[in-house]
Amino acid sequence: SNFGNVGVFQEAIDAFFMDNGLEITDPGSGYSTKGFTKVRNYTRLSSQEKYDEHISNMYANREPRFYQAITYEGRSWYQDITTNKLGNNYRVFFSRGGGADNSSSENPRTGYMLNKFKNRNLLNQGTNVKQWGRPWIIFRLADFYLYYAEVLNEINPSDPNIITYLDIVRERAGIPTYRDLAANGTKNIIGNQELQRDAIRKERRVELFAEGNRYFDIRRWMTADDENGPDQQLKFTGLNMNVPAAKWDASGKFESYLDDDGVGSFYERIVIENRAWRRAMLFYPIPYNEIQKSNLLVQNPLW
Repeated sequence: SNFGNVGVFQEAIDAFFMDNGLEITDPGSGYSTKGFTKVRNYTRLSSQEKYDEHISNMYANREPRFYQAITYEGRSWYQDITTNKLGNNYRVFFSRGGGADNSSSENPRTGYMLNKFKNRNLLNQGTNVKQWGRPWIIFRLADFYLYYAEVLNEINPSDPNIITYLDIVRERAGIPTYRDLAANGTKNIIGNQELQRDAIRKERRVELFAEGNRYFDIRRWMTADDENGPDQQLKFTGLNMNVPAAKWDASGKFESYLDDDGVGSFYERIVIENRAWRRAMLFYPIPYNEIQKSNLLVQNPLW
């Protein structure tokens, strides 16, 4: 998304859990797409609690990994007021009229931007852009824990280590474990192979978000097909960037928020991309020149 860096589809937004450990579609999750509220914005730059105003309830009471990973409409990048002449925070506006809307080259097409991997203490000051780097993640412990739980579940779904290692990841993430949810009668997946498989896959999507795993996960699971069947275009959605979510004066200065949240609003989910998909894409094709080298070499299925 140009200078907007890495955009995020709505499907990924919906994958993150609530702070009570439930999926947004679970009964009692508390999830809502209606209305607006204050949402705490955690920052190392201040010891005081910071809250963003007029944030969609879609982003309220989500798990800590969500706030660590996603920049959404109205979220602030808090700074020390002594070093920021513009005030004590930068607010992000992707909606029409905002500083990062789709009339600029800095917009994310979906209305979301990746916050993960960003240094929260690095600010652009002076004439030179500040730079910062970190080693890329190749392997990490949570990845191995989830692989281990996945393998155990396919061998023996009653193995208690499945939930043990799945819960280690959730506990570190700051959300209730599956043993907690079972104990309080909220949700019980323990011992059910299908439910545990689904939980492990969803945990991988969130815990390893944007680390390059999911592309390969959905192929090895063979779950990349659209819900309408194989060889269908895959639809990816985002927010309606052609609509404002706030009022601006003639000079572009913020005036007030809009309360629209339904069809026709910025928060309406629209299709951003239709991507071609065939089941053959579960595998890479073996290059034709390699196939010609031996009559015993068989091309991958459907190619």
